[in-house]
Amino acid sequence: MGAAKLAKSYGNKVFAFAGSVTRQARACNDQGIDAFFPVLRDITTLEEAMKILYFTGYLTKEGEYFKESSIFLRVRIPNTEVKTIYQNTILNWMRGMMEKEDFHDLYRAMEDGNAGKMRDILNGQLLRTISFFDSAENFYHGFLAGILSQSENYLVKSNRESGRGRSDIMVKSPSLRGRSFILEIKVSDNIDHLEMDAQKALNQIYDNKYRQELRSEGYRKIDCYGIAFYRKDCEVRFGNGEGE
Repeated sequence: MGAAKLAKSYGNKVFAFAGSVTRQARACNDQGIDAFFPVLRDITTLEEAMKILYFTGYLTKEGEYFKESSIFLRVRIPNTEVKTIYQNTILNWMRGMMEKEDFHDLYRAMEDGNAGKMRDILNGQLLRTISFFDSAENFYHGFLAGILSQSENYLVKSNRESGRGRSDIMVKSPSLRGRSFILEIKVSDNIDHLEMDAQKALNQIYDNKYRQELRSEGYRKIDCYGIAFYRKDCEVRFGNGEGE
């Protein structure tokens, strides 16, 4: 607003480009902005957003191909600086969405061994927080770790970058007398495989003795969950150690 006031003091017109024009536009006009030009409308499709990112230089053309008489572009993030902008924007957006949610029901379901309740809550979050299908396991890992880290009663340890031989996520109470959990993630290639892959994830915890790390720290109450994702759906399987 400072630039607008300065320009108005010299009798110049002031024009603003905004992400979208909202009810704040009137207040901005009162501060000296004469007209708005929206870059994005209130509701924007993925196609529209991709066009804007491409034409503003936030995506660079890498190639093109034909499909069903249409031309499609292959694009890439142009440089590290822009990649950092994407990462920070997406992380801040997801963090903001998660901070608005109350996940006490999810933690309670996890403590109770209620895999069905966990599945329903996570499915609801998938529907609300992502507007595209990302089949990368790292995405779902970050999604789940981000939700679980909202708890003030547990510490969340992500082992995604630690290599083989360790579970995906550990959730543990600061007190060794408290609860601890191991979560293993799979990504299915078909929605009909969700149940089978969730069970495979659970079996992997037992087969690879992932609970041993928590036991060596002194935890005695260790529950396990296998979780499989396919697009905006997930399945959860619970185990309390009977597999070992």
